[in-house]
Amino acid sequence: MSKFLYFLLLSSVSVCAQITITSNTLSQFYTNNSITEYRMESGSAGQTVDLGSPSASAQTFDFSNLFENREFDTLQIQYDSPGTYPGSERYTSSEHVSIQDYGQPGFSMMLYVYFTVENDGLKIQGLANNTIIPGVMDTVTYTDYRPYILSYPTPFTYGDQRSFTDTAYSIGTTDVEISIFTWVCDGYGTLILPNGVTAEAIRYTKTEIEYEYEDGVLEDVETQVDVEFITNAGYSVSFSVDSTYTGGATTPDGIRVSESGTPTSIKNVDELTPSEYSLRQNYPNPFNPSTSISFALPVESSVKLSIFNMVGEEVAVVSDQNFNAGLYNVKFDASNFSSGVYIYSITAAGINGENFKSARKMLLMK
Repeated sequence: MSKFLYFLLLSSVSVCAQITITSNTLSQFYTNNSITEYRMESGSAGQTVDLGSPSASAQTFDFSNLFENREFDTLQIQYDSPGTYPGSERYTSSEHVSIQDYGQPGFSMMLYVYFTVENDGLKIQGLANNTIIPGVMDTVTYTDYRPYILSYPTPFTYGDQRSFTDTAYSIGTTDVEISIFTWVCDGYGTLILPNGVTAEAIRYTKTEIEYEYEDGVLEDVETQVDVEFITNAGYSVSFSVDSTYTGGATTPDGIRVSESGTPTSIKNVDELTPSEYSLRQNYPNPFNPSTSISFALPVESSVKLSIFNMVGEEVAVVSDQNFNAGLYNVKFDASNFSSGVYIYSITAAGINGENFKSARKMLLMK
């Protein structure tokens, strides 16, 4: 469940001091914002990282070389008001929704996380997972949290500790998960990010013990420990560590780095080279009148990104040029188009001789 926690940071500072994360800070961040998240889930290739230690003295948490010799996946996450997204009719008291695209060529899978920010923290009410395989299925599955899941406590600063228990129900199944969370804020100092940003941050250890039940029978117990760093706005860094970890250098099982903002023009938004070509689902979708399209290039390539109507006519060329390897976002403005379903298509020719073609549907609703 901790995978649904996405917090970030901003400004550059020169004086290190303790900070406090407040509900107002979170509320402002999740209002019509977006993040790019870099994930490394399968181990760090034996490389160690110094995460600092529990301490009442200011520390420097230097992660400027974190991206070196590690391969990260990239995920674009959008935050919006619930509106008419799948699940909005179910979680009617939510103030915000995060939209996460896990689709691949041939199918679309969108995760919608509904939450509110209250005085005592960020609370998730439920999840809606919309899976679409054209011509085969279009289903939405739900996970309800009763009464909610506390994803992050506020206010939170050095020396604070908080515990919380929640229950998750997978609708349509007999599966139940009971999780006990404990947060301990045990450090603070200067955080240095891979992109060079420096900011004041707090360090905390979060422990989750998850009990999985099926038909009332306990099937599994899992413990996850994360050491995380967060500032008042902008970026965050999280490391999954062994349950015996107490401080200092360690080999993390997973790493996540989050960066605020969505490019509004064609721009390379990834620090690393993608491992393969891909064309991602546009966001938002449906849209009016503009939407963002993302694509990944493992090598330098000649790229043509086109828009077609449903009878196969090319109605726009968004881009036709060479790009270096990377992950790119491009904004498509459909102000001069009528409502309806359109196809966006990419054709890429790499300098290594590899060719890539892919297409997805999008819906313009005016």
